Amino acid sequence: ISREIEHTFLGLDALTERWADRGVDNSKVTTTGLPINPMAFEPVDRIEFLRSQNLNPEIKTIVLASGGEGVGDFPTIVKSISEKIKEPIQMVVYCSKNKQHVVDLTALKPSLPKNMDLRIVEGFVENDVMMNMIKSSDVYITKSGGLSPTEGFAINKPIVLLDVYGGHERKN
Repeated sequence: ISREIEHTFLGLDALTERWADRGVDNSKVTTTGLPINPMAFEPVDRIEFLRSQNLNPEIKTIVLASGGEGVGDFPTIVKSISEKIKEPIQMVVYCSKNKQHVVDLTALKPSLPKNMDLRIVEGFVENDVMMNMIKSSDVYITKSGGLSPTEGFAINKPIVLLDVYGGHERKN
C-alpha cells in the first residue's frame, strides 16, 4: 500500500480501515464493491446465442472455466459429469492458456458416452462471448476466487465452485 497514490478503489468497506491504518488519507479511497461487467445484466437470447455457437439449445449446457490459467483437474471433472448424467448434455470447457487441458480433454473425448457433447475451447475468447455463454448455460463450474463466481452469483446462475485457486485469489 503506497501513501503516494492519487486514488484507489476497494471492493470491501473493511479494507478502508486497513488502508487508513497504513496512512492513506480517506479522501483518496472509494469503496465500490467488485466491478462486475455491466453486460452481465443485459438480456441475451439463449436460443439464438447457443445456435450461433453451434450448440443445441434443446439440451442442458454446462460451462467449465477457471480463469486464464485454467486451474483445476478438467479431465476428471468432465469424466465425472459424463458418468453421472445420463440425459443428453453439452459441455463447453474453456481451457484458456492451459495447453495440457486441451491435450488431456482431446484424448478423453473419444471415450465419453454418446449423450455428452464436449466442446474444448483453447485460448481466450471475447468477454461478451464468455458472458453470454455463462448466461445461456444451465450450470457454471468455475474457480472459487475473483470475479468469475461474483458475476455468476450476480446473474443468479447455478454455480459449482472448484476448490482451486492461485496467487492473490487465496484470500478472495
